[in-house]
Amino acid sequence: MLNLTMKLIGFNTTQNENAAMQYIEQYVKEQYGDVLIYEHQAIGDTDRYNLIIKNTDQPDIILAGHVDTVPELSKEQFIPKIEGNKLYGRWAVDMKAGVAINIQLIDFMIKNNIQFRVLCYADEEYNFLWMKKFVETYEGKIAPKLTIVTEPTNTKIFTWFRGIAAINLEIKGKSVHSARKHLGINAIEEYVHFMDALEKFMQTKDKQWYQSLTNLAGMSWWIYKDGKIIRQDNIVPCVAKGKFSLRLGNDFTYQEFEIFMNYYFATQWIELIEIQKEIWYNPLIQSWLTEKYEKYGIVENGATFGYSDIQLIKETIGGDCLLIWPWPRQLAHQAEEYVDIDSIEKAKSIIQSIIKDI
Repeated sequence: MLNLTMKLIGFNTTQNENAAMQYIEQYVKEQYGDVLIYEHQAIGDTDRYNLIIKNTDQPDIILAGHVDTVPELSKEQFIPKIEGNKLYGRWAVDMKAGVAINIQLIDFMIKNNIQFRVLCYADEEYNFLWMKKFVETYEGKIAPKLTIVTEPTNTKIFTWFRGIAAINLEIKGKSVHSARKHLGINAIEEYVHFMDALEKFMQTKDKQWYQSLTNLAGMSWWIYKDGKIIRQDNIVPCVAKGKFSLRLGNDFTYQEFEIFMNYYFATQWIELIEIQKEIWYNPLIQSWLTEKYEKYGIVENGATFGYSDIQLIKETIGGDCLLIWPWPRQLAHQAEEYVDIDSIEKAKSIIQSIIKDI
C-alpha cells in the first residue's frame, strides 16, 4: 500500500486526473482482470472522468476518494520522499493515501463477499462536478448501507460536516464619470461590501459548530452605455456579476439568505439583476451514528473544519456516511504535506472491521 501511495504521488493531478486514473485501473486489472467491472463516467465532451470499480450494480459499501489535488507549491512535491514514519508529497494525506487504502481493500471485500463499489472521482478540490455527476446518475438506483470517504481526519471517525453553498449573483449600481464617483454606485465595491456583511451576519448564527465563511471566487464587471456593454477606465462600473461559495457552520437556510440579501440591497440602493443557486447543503449532523461506530475508534462529535462532498451522497443516495482516517489533516495543501505511514495501515484495519460488520 505504501508503494501504491508513492506511485500516485508522482502523478500531477492538478488539472487532469486521467493518467492517475489509467494507472489505478491497470493496477487493479492486473490483479483481478475481468472479475470486476470498470466504469468510466464522463461529463459532456470533456476527457476527464470518474473511475468506478465494482463487483455489483447494487453495492452495500461505497469506498470513495478524489484523485485531483490543489496546485503544487513546488515540483518536488510530486517526488515522494520518506523520512522516518512520514511520507512527503503533494496530496500525500489529501488524499492519495486514502485512494490507495480503497484500492487495497478490494481484495478484502472480494474475499469476504462484500458487494462494493470503489469510486475514484475527479474535481473535488474545485467545483464538485464529477461527484454531482455520480449522484445524479445513481440517485434512486443504488442504496448502499455505508459510504466511506478516506479523507484525512487525524485518526478519528467523522460523522458531522459543515454545509456548503454555491451562488451566482449579478447586481447593478449606478454609473458616473470617475471624477464624480461620489454620485455613483460602484457595483464592484458594493459586491465586496455585501460579501463582508453576509459573512458577519452568518457568523451571528454560529454556535458550537465551525465558523461560517464566504468566498468570492470570481467576478466580472462592466458599464452599460448607450445600450452597449463596455469597460472604460474613467467610468464607475455599474454592473458586477460574481460567483461565491459559503461554508456553513450553522443551519442558515437559503430562504434566510434571500431575506438578508433583499433587505441589504434595498437599503444600499442596489438592483438585483439575477441570482442562481447552484447548490445549498446545510451541515450534515449524524449524531445517531456515534454509538454505532464508537467501538471502532474515536467518533468526532462536532462539525469538521471542512466540507466533504460525501454530503452529496448522503443527501441524494442515502446510507451512513463517514470520513476516515489518515493524518495529519492540518498539513493538507501545504508545502510540507506528508502522511503518517502508520496511520495508513491503521485506517485500512479500521475500515476492514467496519465493512465486515456491515
